[in-house]
Amino acid sequence: SELLQSFVGGVRRYAGEEPDIYVALLRLLSIVTENCDPDVLAVARQERDRIVSTAQRQIQEPADLERVVSAAKAALLAEEPALEEGV
Repeated sequence: SELLQSFVGGVRRYAGEEPDIYVALLRLLSIVTENCDPDVLAVARQERDRIVSTAQRQIQEPADLERVVSAAKAALLAEEPALEEGV
């Protein structure tokens, strides 16, 4: 979980106004959380929230920001089956 946090956090900090980077990070988090332990899932949730927060501060174009927010919502929906399975 520390490796995930370091990698995603580092990329997120330097993403600037590039929505494609935020969207790619959110997709990565979705893939990582498909079959993972609770610690990794918790880190992924925190990073997802940080990605959205950073994007809201950095991205000026509303359509670009909406792409990031939509990707975050999709990541959250993808996470729900894991929650139902007791992860």
